[in-house]
Amino acid sequence: MPTAPKLNDVLPVKATPHKRFFIDMITRDISLEACVLDLIDNSVDGATRSSDDKPSRSKAPKPHPLSSGGTRYKGHKIDVKCSPSSFRINDNCGGISVEIATEYAFNFGRDPREHTEADTEAGIGIYGIGMKRALFKLGRQFNIQSHTKDDAFVMSVDVDKWAANAQNWDLELRIAKQPTKEPGTTIEVNDLRPGVSQEFATTGFTTRLIDAAARTYAAFLDQGLDIKVNGTPVKPTDFTFLDGQGFRPLHERLSEQVVGPSGRGKVDVDVEIWAGAASGGGTSRPDVGEDDDASLWGWYVLCNNRVVLSADKTDRTGWGLALFPQWHPQYNGFIGIVSFRSDEPYALPWTTTKNDIDIESLVYRKARGRMQAAAREYIKYSRVRKANPEGAKKIERSASSVKLTELSKVQPMKTPAVPGTTQGTVNIAYQKPKRQVAKVAAALGDPSLSASQVGIQTFDYYYASEVE
Repeated sequence: MPTAPKLNDVLPVKATPHKRFFIDMITRDISLEACVLDLIDNSVDGATRSSDDKPSRSKAPKPHPLSSGGTRYKGHKIDVKCSPSSFRINDNCGGISVEIATEYAFNFGRDPREHTEADTEAGIGIYGIGMKRALFKLGRQFNIQSHTKDDAFVMSVDVDKWAANAQNWDLELRIAKQPTKEPGTTIEVNDLRPGVSQEFATTGFTTRLIDAAARTYAAFLDQGLDIKVNGTPVKPTDFTFLDGQGFRPLHERLSEQVVGPSGRGKVDVDVEIWAGAASGGGTSRPDVGEDDDASLWGWYVLCNNRVVLSADKTDRTGWGLALFPQWHPQYNGFIGIVSFRSDEPYALPWTTTKNDIDIESLVYRKARGRMQAAAREYIKYSRVRKANPEGAKKIERSASSVKLTELSKVQPMKTPAVPGTTQGTVNIAYQKPKRQVAKVAAALGDPSLSASQVGIQTFDYYYASEVE
């Protein structure tokens, strides 16, 4: 019989993780498409490391801005195949070294305070949970083969057998002979979960995955990365804006310093914003109206060139937040892109699933204020456009088209005057107590707003809510 505890005894309290939680529960927090994207992330990071070893092929500085263009990822290929019986992803992106595989790659989470051989500067695989979560969600048995220019290994894991030993979390790999082909990694998952097998049997899943990859990796695809899904090449989503005839897309840059993980010094985060009226390129057509498909419009948020939010029209990107107008079909045709980049990926405002934003991040909250200012300029144009849509369409059709990657010069947004509409403006001036104005500024999400900015935003809110 164990001895009964006495007053002031110190007893151990179990805080041991459970394998089944990782296998069956944490996998519920991520969609099937996001799981496949997590595995593609690993390949993209491999391509980034591999291209860093070839300076002549890396034209852009680190971290790599969207506007750099270039062919940094040319020659790197990722092939994804989904079927009702199995999943397979194969790449030639440099492979995983034996050291990284045995020491870091299969840890369940990483310590953000430590730099390891598995870290990729300006990388997109950062938390040390994505690959394992994806594999557990897909099936009950997976095989990995990988080789670098120096070594090779194979790994075979029976998930149920591994889970049966609650105390031992280690996996095993076997050193293998290096193949003669290019360094890369192949991951195959068998004994798929029933829901996964059913989804993989549908053409709808393949279509959704291709669309998601086209948006998520647009910047990498634009720089030469080759991704195929069930044999279909993934083409990058081209973000193009109307330019000329009174139109000019916005391009802003700012740099912030944030506290690193667990208080580890200051970390630089570069922020870049583009916004404007979408043109007739890959994302839209010049005659957008309220009845058009709105799936492309809104804000795209990127972290180290990976899309985290796509065509967002919610308060996460400022719409309907505090006194800012909610998204309205009248705003169709607006596209904004905000890009956060850092050599320290932990400093960026993304979640572990990498399909959402940490809205408490100070660097994101500051950028969101700039995003709202950019959207407000387009909102003003949309009101003018509504008064004479045919006149606006005529101007839009005669404007040129400019790709996002061609916009490197910092510039404010401009929109044209439309004939036959009321273009005149008047000043509105009134006095209110400073304390009340400060409270309204705080409610708008930015206590640093000037009194005139508070006046403009409150007027816009009233107009959008009560007049339109």
